[in-house]
Amino acid sequence: MRLPIKNPTKILISILPLFYSCATVFNTPMQKIFIETDKNTKIISVNKSVSSDSSLVSQPPPKTYNVRRSIEPLIITVEIDSTQRPITLQPKNSPEYLLNILYNFGIGMLVDKNNVRRYEYPSRNYFTMTDTVIKRYRFSPTEKGTTCFSFSLPLMLNHFTIKTTNGNYNTGGMYGIKTGLDYFYKRNKYLSLSTGAATDIFGEYWLSDTSYLEQGDALFASLKMNRLIGSIDFGYGIHISQLRWKKDFGDTTKTDLLVRNVGVGPALSAEYHTGKYCRIGIYYQPLLYDIKSMTFTNYQHYLSFALLWQLPLRTPGKQR
Repeated sequence: MRLPIKNPTKILISILPLFYSCATVFNTPMQKIFIETDKNTKIISVNKSVSSDSSLVSQPPPKTYNVRRSIEPLIITVEIDSTQRPITLQPKNSPEYLLNILYNFGIGMLVDKNNVRRYEYPSRNYFTMTDTVIKRYRFSPTEKGTTCFSFSLPLMLNHFTIKTTNGNYNTGGMYGIKTGLDYFYKRNKYLSLSTGAATDIFGEYWLSDTSYLEQGDALFASLKMNRLIGSIDFGYGIHISQLRWKKDFGDTTKTDLLVRNVGVGPALSAEYHTGKYCRIGIYYQPLLYDIKSMTFTNYQHYLSFALLWQLPLRTPGKQR
């Protein structure tokens, strides 16, 4: 028995987007790239570029180039100590092309198999000479002597493990803030002094059989040494924190419970540079030594996934 197909036009329209390619839709034949170099290095030419060198003379770094997408490598010619040398940037599949895996189960990849829009070159490039070898990084280093202001907000959640009157309280929340100052004593190393607060407010719960409210929060200050390796920033140091737990019964006949844990422990962080001044990172601060009792305490911690902005306040070139 054959079932009649109703509304074949609607069915065709509904499945047609499966055969679109995200690279074709979102990518243009041209791509914008940014290039910075050390003071002793000069960009002579960028092949596949539609921007003339004369239009870039007065442009501050990083210089912007519009280049044609291609499966072929992008050749950049630089001049170092009056000697010209070529640098090769290899193309790779763009995120828009890989998005087909989620959007149409990879069907769009077949559509764009031979389309140059599937490719892209590294968009941000910094070239420097190290021991006669030209190395490429995504971002230029921060100059020695630079002071920065840092500002951080939780990206997804904060997580707490806090000692209470009866065991540990494990909870999470979305609200917090961290600010600080960073001083670069080397181009890839800096000291950071930060203070912050976080809470699990709105992450609390009411039990059906017992009417009470639990809440946890943290106040902290940390001092860390930080090192940049490529696009990754690693930090380690020490923190002093107050992890507070409160149980509110909401009843005048019962006394609320409150525990303040004040102590110190290691401060650890790892950040990935998503932009020149923006990062995404994870911050881990276990509280191991209790200041009040002067003894090692049961394990407690504050953990956060966050966005961080690091904005220069003073650079060596701007000092008077």
